[in-house]
Amino acid sequence: MVIVFSKKKLQYLIKSISLLIRHSFSALHIFLSMEESFLKLFKARIKKITIETKIDDCQQV
Repeated sequence: MVIVFSKKKLQYLIKSISLLIRHSFSALHIFLSMEESFLKLFKARIKKITIETKIDDCQQV
């Protein structure tokens, strides 16, 4: 199977692929920064929960 591209189509294809890669990288970067802030929030929440459970344990004794 031979695929024949005209020069214009090939340039368009390369441009669209590079644009797609650039967009996916920026989307990935946004996702990762959101993920990082979410993880920080989650860790803070876990610390808060563990502190509260320790306080509860002390009060039960």
